[in-house]
Amino acid sequence: MLDYVRQPQTEAVDLTDSLPSASVVVTDQERRILLIRGESDTGWRFPGAFPASGETFEEAVRRELAHDSGVEIGELELLGVCSGPDYFHVSPGGCRVFAVTAVYTARIICRGQADLPFFPLADLPLDIQPAERPVLAAYVTALSRLDISSAA
Repeated sequence: MLDYVRQPQTEAVDLTDSLPSASVVVTDQERRILLIRGESDTGWRFPGAFPASGETFEEAVRRELAHDSGVEIGELELLGVCSGPDYFHVSPGGCRVFAVTAVYTARIICRGQADLPFFPLADLPLDIQPAERPVLAAYVTALSRLDISSAA
C-alpha cells in the first residue's frame, strides 16, 4: 500500500480507506523541535511511521527513528489524533490520501547522528509540508495547555 502511495500516478487516485500512521514531535533539552526532510524533498516533516502488521503506533515511531537517524526517545505522550476532511492531503506521487495520524511528543535521549536539524518553535522553516501543519497545531495546543496549567 505504501509503495503505491509513493509511486507517481498518471491520474487522480483516491484511497478509500484511511491510512493509519503516527507522527512524533521530538524535542531536545532546549525544547527545540526535530524536523526531517521528506523523501521527495518537498519540505520538512515530523518523524513518523506507518505501523507494520501487528505493530503499535509507538513501536512504529521508535523503529523509524532508530532506523533513519539512530535517535532514541523517552516516553511517548499522545497529543491527539489528526483525521477527517481537514487532514486530507495529496502525496508527492499524486494519491489523494485520507490519513488518520496519532500525534505524539517525546524528548530525545540519544541523538545517533550529531547533525540532526533541531529548530526553536519560533524559528521553524517556512517550507513545512502542508500535511504536517495539523501535527504542529496539536503540539502548540498542548504547549498552551501546559503553560496555562503551570501558571495557575
